[in-house]
Amino acid sequence: METKNQEIASPRRQDGPRRYLPVFLLLGAYLLLTTRLFVLISRDAVNILFWDQWDFDDATLFQQHSLWQMFRWQHGWHRQGLGALLQKVAEPCIHWNGRSEAFLIGVLFVVVSVLALLLKVRLYGGVGYSDVVVPLLFLSPLQYETLVWSPNPSQGALPLLLAVLYGFSWLIRTYSWKYTCMLIVNFFLIYSGFGIFIGPVTPVLLALDYYANTRHSAARHRWGTAGAFAISIASLASFFVGYGFTMGVDCPAPAPKNPLAYPPFIALMFAHAGGFRALSLPLASLLGSVALFLFLVALASTTKGLFTRRSDQWPRDAAIAGLLAYSAIFCLNASYARMCLGLAAAATSRYTPYVILGLFGVYLYALSIRRPGVRARFILVLMVFAVFGACPLNRSDTSNNDIFNRGKRAWRECYLARHDIYGCNAVTNFKIYPHPEATHLQEKLDFLERNHLNLYDNSQ
Repeated sequence: METKNQEIASPRRQDGPRRYLPVFLLLGAYLLLTTRLFVLISRDAVNILFWDQWDFDDATLFQQHSLWQMFRWQHGWHRQGLGALLQKVAEPCIHWNGRSEAFLIGVLFVVVSVLALLLKVRLYGGVGYSDVVVPLLFLSPLQYETLVWSPNPSQGALPLLLAVLYGFSWLIRTYSWKYTCMLIVNFFLIYSGFGIFIGPVTPVLLALDYYANTRHSAARHRWGTAGAFAISIASLASFFVGYGFTMGVDCPAPAPKNPLAYPPFIALMFAHAGGFRALSLPLASLLGSVALFLFLVALASTTKGLFTRRSDQWPRDAAIAGLLAYSAIFCLNASYARMCLGLAAAATSRYTPYVILGLFGVYLYALSIRRPGVRARFILVLMVFAVFGACPLNRSDTSNNDIFNRGKRAWRECYLARHDIYGCNAVTNFKIYPHPEATHLQEKLDFLERNHLNLYDNSQ
C-alpha cells in the first residue's frame, strides 16, 4: 500500500514545479523585453527637446501657469492632462533631461504591461502560457516614436495606464466605489492626450449598466447610476470649454468623403502593430484585415453581452468592451484625420500603443470563448501578431530612428559650439523645429542655457 501511495503521489510532486512554468516564462519575457526596450532608449534617445516638445512644454517649463492650466493645456487637438502634472513634478528632478524623460516613459510602459497582466488575472484567475501575449504586446519596440522622438507622457504611456485602470474600475463590486473610481479615471483619461476617446464610451456603458443591472435594484442604485451618467456627460462637456478645434494637418475635409477607405487604413494600422509593415501592401492589408475582423467580432460579442449576460459576467464584458470601444474610436479618428496623407500614414509609430490596447482587448475576449477550438484560433492569431510585433525593428524603422538619432546629436553638438540655429540647420541638414520664430526657439534655448536644463544639463 505504501508503494502504491508513493506511485500516486509521485506525479503530484512532478506537477508541482510544472505549475510555475508559465510564471517563469512570463518573468523571463518581462525581463528580456524590458531590457530590450531600455537598450533601445539608451541607444536612440538624445538629450534635446524636439519638434512638438518646444510647444507643449510652454505649459510646464517655458511659461508660468497654474496646475489647472497645465492640466487643461491644449496641444494640437488634445490636452496634456496628467502628463503635464507628471512633467511638473518629475522633470525638475532630472533637469528636463531628454534621455531621462524617455526612460521615465519606458518605465510607464512596463508598469502598464504589468497592470494589464493583473487585469487578465483579475478577470480569469491565474496565469497561463498564452499570457506571454501581454508583455509581447505592451513592450513592443514599434512604439519607438513615443519614446525617443518627441517623448510626451500624455501620448501613449499615460492614456494606456489610465485605460487599464479604467478596466479595473468596472470590476469593483460595490456600486459607490465602482462609480467613484471609474468617474475619476474617466475624467483624467479624457484630459490626457488621446484618452479623450473614452469620453463617449463611458456614458454608453453607464446607460447599459442601468438597463442590465440597476433598473430593478434599490432606488439608491438607480439614482447612483443616473448620477454617474450625468457626471460622465459633464466630464466630456468640460473638455470642450475654451477648446479650439484643429486637425493637425491641412488636408482633411470637414466631412468624410469616402468612409469605405477607412477599413483598409485601419487594417494597415493593425498590420503595423503586428510587425508586418515591411511586407508588400496586399499581404500586409490581408494580415491586418484578419486582426481587424477578430477585433470587430470581439467588440460586437462583448457589446451584445452587455444586453444578454448574467449580472456576474456583465462587469467583465463592460471592462473588455470599454477597452475595445476606446481603441475602435481612436482608429476611426486616425483614419479620418490622416487618410489624406496616404496609406503609409497608417504605419505611424505613435498610433501603435492604442492598437495594442485593442489587441489586448481581443485577447481578454478570446479567453471568455467557451468553444476550445475557436478560443485557440483567436489566441493563435494574437500570438503571431504579438511575436512579430515584438521582433527587432525592421530596416525601415531602424533607418528612421538612426536618421533622427544622428540628426539630433549633430544639431545638439553644433549648437553647443556655435549658438546659431540657422547655421546648425544648414550644417547638419536637420531641424529640431520647423519654424524657429513661431515658437520663439532662440529665447527658449537661451532660457535652457541660463538654467542649465535639457541640452545644458551637465549631469549627462
